[in-house]
Amino acid sequence: MNLYDFFMYACIILLFLMGFFNVYAAWYFRKHKSCYDSFLVEYKRGGFQLDLSTNVASYLGGYANYQKIVFFVNLKEGREMKFSQSELVHKEAYDFVKMQPDTVTKWMVKLLKIYRVTYLITIAWALMTAFFIYKFN
Repeated sequence: MNLYDFFMYACIILLFLMGFFNVYAAWYFRKHKSCYDSFLVEYKRGGFQLDLSTNVASYLGGYANYQKIVFFVNLKEGREMKFSQSELVHKEAYDFVKMQPDTVTKWMVKLLKIYRVTYLITIAWALMTAFFIYKFN
């Protein structure tokens, strides 16, 4: 196997992996959609604010699942976030998410990891494809 074949097959394999992980992530979110919806209702019922991207993503169906969960995972992990340049997320919102049972939030953390792997595969595919086109064409 020469260098040309290596890059060609690697690009094809990464492309298929990218598609697989995207489909798997969409399926995984759909599997837990009722859990997400009930969690979101409880969060809003508690009077806590949603950030803009999470709020908008809730109207985009399956196209923005990453944005739907990343806000809550960041709250669970205690990352400091702001609603605006002068307003921080309230401490009560962090406490609310942290006190949820693992069955409510553990799947969000796992899905976020799946999305991060997908993004790394996408970057690797883009770099390998760019190198393949530059070097061999």
